[in-house]
Amino acid sequence: MIGRCLWGAALTLTMLLVPAGPRAQVGAVRVIAEGAPGLAAGNGTEMLRGGLHSSLSLTLHGAFSVGHARTLSWDLLRASGMTVGGYSETVASEHFAFSLSPQSSQDLNEDGVPVRRFTWTNPPANTVIRVSVQRILRVTSTLTMFHGGAYPLSSVPADVQPYLQVTPSLRLSASQISMVRGIAGRQRSERNVVNAVANWVASNVHYDSSLVGGPYNASWVLSNRRATCQGYAGVMAGMLRALGIPAQVVYGWVSTTPLTIRSGSSVQTIQWAESGTGGTFHDWLNVYFPGTGWVAYDPQLEKSFADTRHYALLTAVDASDPILGAYIADPVGNQSVTGRPLANGGPEAVPEDGSLPAQVHENDSLQLHVSSIVHDVKAVTLFAR
Repeated sequence: MIGRCLWGAALTLTMLLVPAGPRAQVGAVRVIAEGAPGLAAGNGTEMLRGGLHSSLSLTLHGAFSVGHARTLSWDLLRASGMTVGGYSETVASEHFAFSLSPQSSQDLNEDGVPVRRFTWTNPPANTVIRVSVQRILRVTSTLTMFHGGAYPLSSVPADVQPYLQVTPSLRLSASQISMVRGIAGRQRSERNVVNAVANWVASNVHYDSSLVGGPYNASWVLSNRRATCQGYAGVMAGMLRALGIPAQVVYGWVSTTPLTIRSGSSVQTIQWAESGTGGTFHDWLNVYFPGTGWVAYDPQLEKSFADTRHYALLTAVDASDPILGAYIADPVGNQSVTGRPLANGGPEAVPEDGSLPAQVHENDSLQLHVSSIVHDVKAVTLFAR
């Protein structure tokens, strides 16, 4: 019997049961990632200069109920860092602490995702295993110009080609593809094409917190023009791939600590997560530019960079449900502490709604200022390097 369970903070959990063979089921749990609804309405793209350097101590907590198991393994995501154009994240330290110590652990790579597998032999029945994961991360975002290159792209390296796939969640209708081509127009610069798509998404898609949990596939968002962060990332990725531009979805964490940006005598702030939450899971994109490599875009607010409130956990081909933690159990029957059989393929997070606490401490060195504004977006303010 195999089940999968997310850990983290500010999660909404939805269980999906899918047949995985004659005697097993897989219970996949969605990451519901929420980002900021954006700043107050403005008009244009504010061009930023300077740099951002942040050090973060992030502690996430999770738990699940064991029921009865002879052998139990729990795969937990390892931080691996990320370096893309203008954005660099390094992992200074990582520590896992359990309420019940495992007998062994092993570092693995599961479908491209780095995990550490912790194993218990004959764990006490009907107990709850809790984990605290502490990471110290260092993030730098350098706001310098980059070379965008020509459009259409003449070639794409083999390791980038998977990010051109038109997956089911990114597939657009023929009429939608025609519309996207119209947005791109006759541009011959990839950066201009990507920015035109980003501007359209920012101007026409509106943040709707009632859509936490979906739908967030690209076609639906393009038709309904409402989304949370998964929908923003999905619709921009779907539009770019329809234009032959590789786009990679990033799953990560955004903190609640605001960023301050000075523009002359005025001051603006970006705050990604609700005050008092510590932060929340979030989705954004990396877009591929030959000669430069991957460049971060957050279609809710930022073009051609990600600020240092973005902490990357993993990348994926699309914005469908990632799995950030899992357990593999050998059950012998009976029920979990909350009354449901372990053998149903669906472990329960504790507490049941998955709203588990996080602690965040940040130290910053920020030299941000607005150098100019480009009036290219209606009714919103985006930021770009």
